[in-house]
Amino acid sequence: MLALLIGVAAVALAGLILFLSVTEYTPAAVQAADRLVQAEKKTAVGNTVTIYTWNMGYAGLGYESDFFMDGGTMVNPPSQETVEKNMAGIVKFMRETKADAWLIQEVDVNSARTEGMDQFARLQSAVPGSSAFAYNYKCPFVPIP
Repeated sequence: MLALLIGVAAVALAGLILFLSVTEYTPAAVQAADRLVQAEKKTAVGNTVTIYTWNMGYAGLGYESDFFMDGGTMVNPPSQETVEKNMAGIVKFMRETKADAWLIQEVDVNSARTEGMDQFARLQSAVPGSSAFAYNYKCPFVPIP
């Protein structure tokens, strides 16, 4: 009985390792970003350029979250409503804030944690102009400690 249990556990572990290996996202050394180009503004030499950088935490890390990587217990956002509310606030802030460029991190596109929300498309509509997107990582399962 013990040997059977150990065998089943070994096969399950091997299956998990195989699944993660086959589905691992490995980008090319040089990767083209999805890009939307519109009329680009030119800034004259000597003028000020305003650049915002923001880790928006996939619009899921608001005050109501208790994220495990920050010592909490939650892996996913508390609800899709929370993500929608946070995303609306992010879009509102970006529309109201004058900036020449935005560098945004943790933008989800078709992710399970945001129920398939295309956050990149929403940000494009908030701030018209040139934009680019590249994946940080892309996989069907992220093991947590």
